[in-house]
Amino acid sequence: MRRVCVAVVVLCLGISLVAAANSAPAPAVGQVVAQSAMLDGLLVPSGTTIMSGSVVKTQAEPAAIHVKGHTVMQLAPNSVAAFALTPQGSVKVSVQSGQLAYASSSGKPALVAANDSLVLAAQQSGQPLPVTLSRDFPAGSRELVLNHVGGLKPGQKIRIGDELVEIRSVDPDDNVIVLASPTKSAHPAGSMLVPFLFKKMPVAGWLGLIGAGALETGLVVDDLLAASPSK
Repeated sequence: MRRVCVAVVVLCLGISLVAAANSAPAPAVGQVVAQSAMLDGLLVPSGTTIMSGSVVKTQAEPAAIHVKGHTVMQLAPNSVAAFALTPQGSVKVSVQSGQLAYASSSGKPALVAANDSLVLAAQQSGQPLPVTLSRDFPAGSRELVLNHVGGLKPGQKIRIGDELVEIRSVDPDDNVIVLASPTKSAHPAGSMLVPFLFKKMPVAGWLGLIGAGALETGLVVDDLLAASPSK
């Protein structure tokens, strides 16, 4: 009887270890910044972490997607994309519907269309750092102190939390930017600023990029370029 009990205990312990291994949390692959985006079927606040295996769905507004180790991409309105970490450490973005915009390795704007994918190479040293607030930013202010201002330009649109604002001037010596208009909300130090790759455009505009030959699909991108506003 004792041997039977020991065998049962060992079997249960083995099952528990397997269950624990299978229940390990999925690794984070990035962050979604949007006014109204859904993650795995739930409406989530701006700044929510994207885990491997998650699906992001936009509604009437686009969503900025910051993948770890890379710069910002933009998921078009009414689009769906799945994010997964590969065994090699790359991040695969599969567009299920709509379009995903990004800056290609050649510096040109590019789109990934529905049923295509984009593979971002494993994170390497020297990748651009996210832009974050170095100090608390009170509501109604226009001057932001940042950790760095690389890639930011006057006239560029950026998102802070749920607010979309425009940069009036950039001071690279002090890592300070001045906004064209005051913010409505306060933002704590460490908050991420997301530069938009492209100006907001209707679906016809996104399709126009495809017609202009800007579509690049199935690419392996070693290093997305710093985000810059479209002209």
